[in-house]
Amino acid sequence: MFHLQNMDKDTHDTPSTPPRKKDRKRVYNPKWEQEPDFKGWLQPLSGNNTKACCKICNGAVLRAHKSDLHQHYNSAKHKKNSQAMRIQEPVISHGITQLDVKARKAELILAAHVACHSSIMTIDHLSTIIKSAFPGPVSEATKLKRTKCSALIKNVLGPESLQEIVADVGDSRYSLILDESTDVATMKFMCICVRYYSPKMKKVLCATLGMVEVPSTTSVILHQELKDFLALCGIPLKNLIGIGTDGANNMCGGNHSLFTLLRDDGLPQLQLFKCVCHSLHLCASEAVGELPSNLEFMLSETYKWFNVSPLRREAYQQMFQLINDGNTPLKMIAPSNTRWLSRYRAVVRILEQYSELSAHFRLAKEKERCYTARMLHDMYLDERNKAYIVFLKPLLAEFQRVNLLFQHTNADHFRLFQELKEFVLSLLQRILHTSAVSLTVNMDFEIYYLPTAQVDYGYEFNLELERSKLTSHQKEEVKLRCLKFLKTAARAVLKRLPPALDSLLKLKVLSPTICLSQLRPRFSDLPLDVIPVLNISELESQWRRLLVVDWASACGGEIPSDSCEFWVKVLHHLDPAGVPPCRDLARWALTLLSLPISNAVVERSFSMMNIVKNKLRNRMLLPMLNSIVVFRVWLSVCGICCSQFEPTKKMLQFNSEIYRLGGSTATTDMNFNNDLDDILVLL
Repeated sequence: MFHLQNMDKDTHDTPSTPPRKKDRKRVYNPKWEQEPDFKGWLQPLSGNNTKACCKICNGAVLRAHKSDLHQHYNSAKHKKNSQAMRIQEPVISHGITQLDVKARKAELILAAHVACHSSIMTIDHLSTIIKSAFPGPVSEATKLKRTKCSALIKNVLGPESLQEIVADVGDSRYSLILDESTDVATMKFMCICVRYYSPKMKKVLCATLGMVEVPSTTSVILHQELKDFLALCGIPLKNLIGIGTDGANNMCGGNHSLFTLLRDDGLPQLQLFKCVCHSLHLCASEAVGELPSNLEFMLSETYKWFNVSPLRREAYQQMFQLINDGNTPLKMIAPSNTRWLSRYRAVVRILEQYSELSAHFRLAKEKERCYTARMLHDMYLDERNKAYIVFLKPLLAEFQRVNLLFQHTNADHFRLFQELKEFVLSLLQRILHTSAVSLTVNMDFEIYYLPTAQVDYGYEFNLELERSKLTSHQKEEVKLRCLKFLKTAARAVLKRLPPALDSLLKLKVLSPTICLSQLRPRFSDLPLDVIPVLNISELESQWRRLLVVDWASACGGEIPSDSCEFWVKVLHHLDPAGVPPCRDLARWALTLLSLPISNAVVERSFSMMNIVKNKLRNRMLLPMLNSIVVFRVWLSVCGICCSQFEPTKKMLQFNSEIYRLGGSTATTDMNFNNDLDDILVLL
């Protein structure tokens, strides 16, 4: 009994299994995130340092045990999610190297080249070619395909170029040049260009701000879209001093147009400039309507005849080379109602090859037995048609010459005024008595007109009529038609161009030829009503002081003939005391020179739009289209191309946000900015 009791006691005192050890408390170690197996997906669980979670497995919660993490890494679910979702390494905003900056710079320059010259898809092959042809650390570090290239163009190059323009405009006064058009996808756009004096570049610039998609082109919609766009860019509407338009009623009508709506927004002194290029084109088109309609048929059908058939072009080329000792004929040009200078070029091209074309259509009539060939043959055989074309050539040449002058972005206002005035007067001198020739003549009075025999039709036209076999009756008929052309052209010019002449008359006083002359206008004759002047007495004193300064010495020996260049010299000139004697006057003059001259800059932007967004790229959306056009125009304004393009510091700060729609291009990490500053100094 005693023995059994002792045995029971021993059994209870010595257990058969050893006691379990206590689990050691394990916490999350941030160093695990840098290990190859865990890099990119492992992160701590917020609020619990004993747990971890996986970024790509919908935040799956794991114990902070390394064995559990390895087990999850090797699981089928994690591997499947890793393949489906490309893991992007986090952007490290500190520890940036020179190689990183050089690689980013190379990527931006390549993206700039693509935006200027080619389709975005070409970067897939171009980046590979660069790596294989130019091996090195920079080319290896450059990782640029079409997705990243598109993001850089849309969210870095375009927006940053626009921000540079907006910052350059600042609080200075500016003018807008506006027009609307339709692209290849039948989407309506309003293009907005700004003209202003740039203190940075020391000249008057014309830059494209962007294009706005509009549902329709009514004045109310255009007005609202314009205000919203300027507010989005951060350009104050109150500093607007003038707008340039093409003369359409929705843009510049007298009752309810974009101009009147802007003027009612608190801009009572807003100036309106109708495009002279559009006006000249409309005048020429209206006058051509007085000539026989078969001339338009002759010009257009001659182009179509060769444009649709390579066999006809080959036959004509062989005949032309046979007649002209092997020379190749130039291609025919189609007259267009929308292209300003096309009609003159078409007339010149046909007149240069008139005899060859006449012979070609004589053969084509017999060979093809085509109605169009018979009609064209008869027209080329009719000497009246050649006389009309000879008459048109010098007149259309004058229209084109003046048109080209107004297409210049920085043309001198005084020269433009003189050329436009001389063009109008020379046109009137052909048909009016000398005493009646003036810009204010009333064309309704028949007593002002010269007799038909004394009208100046042109030397070549008179010579052509003398050599022709036309009867006297036919010659008189041709002269009457040409006289109608001259009368219609003169009436149209006097109707459309006086507003432009009045505007240029106000600005011509800014020419150094006039303002430095002893016979210059009085101060009261200056266009002081165009732009409000706060201190008019000081401006008057500086106007008097302008004649005292030796500007030839101040400008380095010769006074610039260009108005803008002269007033920039005046703005930065200092007297012996270090005080600018005419600064306020120069600023006022440069603001006046910021008024628009023509609509040509907008038409160039639309031409660029049609080149970028063509039939093969008709799905391009507005953000990408805007970025490409704005960036291209800005490089052109700066006088550089992609080979001279130098990315700014802000452009080099792009991060993964560029892949998001409307993402910011700048980083917010101060360490990144400081490191980048150090690297850029070293470079």
